[in-house]
Amino acid sequence: MRYVVDTNIVSETMKAAPNERVLGWLEKNECDAFLTAITIEELRFGELMMPSGKKRAALHEWIDAMLSSYVSKMLVFDPQAAEWCARFHQQAIAAGRTPTIEDMMIAGIAQANNCALATRNVRDFDFLDLPIVNPFEEGSS
Repeated sequence: MRYVVDTNIVSETMKAAPNERVLGWLEKNECDAFLTAITIEELRFGELMMPSGKKRAALHEWIDAMLSSYVSKMLVFDPQAAEWCARFHQQAIAAGRTPTIEDMMIAGIAQANNCALATRNVRDFDFLDLPIVNPFEEGSS
């Protein structure tokens, strides 16, 4: 199985004491884990919203290092992903949900690339016909 790794999984790795299950899951699935261009936007936006200083500089360096390790495993928001995004967004509205467009874009990219979605925020996607795993939970693939 291939996985699109949601931003909340990637950002867990930069914590002072990251969740051991997440680290183990990422190590186990290293060859099958992909990032999206949307995650780059979310990480950079978070960085840019921080005040200038050591923490922001450290985050910038961490993002650069993380991106270089995924350089050949980056999935983009292409026309097929856009089609899936629109379908998922419609399903969300029909289900009474108000998802972020970023979440629907990540889901669209996962579906367009035949990937499961690895996320902590299962509730943000559980109404979609998309395989989801939560690396924070025991027994995740």
